[in-house]
Amino acid sequence: MLKKYSLPIQLFIIFEKCFINVWNSKKINSNNMYLLISNRWFLSFLHVCTKELFLNNVTLMEHSAIDLNFKKNINFNMYFSKKFNKIVYYNFYFYSIKFRIHFLLLFNSMKSFKISSIDSFFPNANWLEREMSEMYGIILYNKKDSRKLLLEYSKFENPLLKNFVSDGIKDSFFSFFENQVVVKLNETIEL
Repeated sequence: MLKKYSLPIQLFIIFEKCFINVWNSKKINSNNMYLLISNRWFLSFLHVCTKELFLNNVTLMEHSAIDLNFKKNINFNMYFSKKFNKIVYYNFYFYSIKFRIHFLLLFNSMKSFKISSIDSFFPNANWLEREMSEMYGIILYNKKDSRKLLLEYSKFENPLLKNFVSDGIKDSFFSFFENQVVVKLNETIEL
């Protein structure tokens, strides 16, 4: 079999039908592939991959997001920043073909930060999705457990977004005089 068809041929047919952009690097690491996929095709494509005979032995390695709302002088941002604000990425390792596939999902506005949960396919996605939705404000459909991990339940902030305010409006400290934690409004100090 030719080297260019190291993956099952069914995948290339699906790539073509779903308009998936594929990047592969032979110089850096030959068993990595990056797929830029639309949000509406991701869950069905993942379902096909897990049920396909040569791809069904798969593990979710990593899952998170990247916020692209920063200055335009970085080369990585040149391609993505024209239309998109956020990247959600999934890293899968397929044991049967010894191949790592990275899925990139792009979002362009706050209204479209909604994706389907994959914890029905991969149990370890539960923790990763909860952390991503809490830190980046991405809404997950069909999520069984959507509790927060690190922040308080009453907080609606997303600390890893670029528009998150780093200066607080309140100071909390332990007062030895009152023998308790005191919360006061920030006072600006002028020199």
